[in-house]
Amino acid sequence: MNVASHVTRRVEINGMQLMVVDGLFAEADIGGFGVNSDSTWQAQGGVEWDVTRHFYLRATYRYLATDYDNDNFVYDVALGGPQLEIGFRF
Repeated sequence: MNVASHVTRRVEINGMQLMVVDGLFAEADIGGFGVNSDSTWQAQGGVEWDVTRHFYLRATYRYLATDYDNDNFVYDVALGGPQLEIGFRF
């Protein structure tokens, strides 16, 4: 599942434009099903700014959970927190 919404918001103080939020987004996926791990899933959402035509910045919150066990090795972890992403589009 990948959901994206392109909403433009301008933040101005005394007529000076500080930032333009170019998009709000939410993404999620689920996997595992006993193939490589018992289960794994993640979800994230945040805002995106276009810096130039090709470069963008994203401020997001992401949560990732994985459940894996093989013989005596058990890896059952859940991580979550903010992240800053810098990207390039061709």
